[in-house]
Amino acid sequence: MEESSIEILRQMDWEDFNAERRYREHIALNQEIVATRIQNEQEEVAKNIQDIIDCVEDEMLLHILLQSDKTTLQIILLKMCGFTVREIVIKMGLPEKTIYTRMNRLKKKIKKF
Repeated sequence: MEESSIEILRQMDWEDFNAERRYREHIALNQEIVATRIQNEQEEVAKNIQDIIDCVEDEMLLHILLQSDKTTLQIILLKMCGFTVREIVIKMGLPEKTIYTRMNRLKKKIKKF
């Protein structure tokens, strides 16, 4: 094989390598940004959940809410903020049936008392 052909292959390989590196750096940066946004959003949701719990005056309702898991409280918070179930599905990454199930279980607990 001629030296010029080998040099052309090396140049093409180098360009592919650089393109791949730029792509991986871009993806890593985006993942870091998304992770930071998710963390900030979770902290904000936790603050909002705490605000809601602080505003509850009925002791039985407060007791029920304190027994509920964080995911159910996030669902209720989003529902109170006006999000539809489909939007909650997208936002939380849970199946639609799970959202309905968690809301119905909480409703049953509240109706019991």
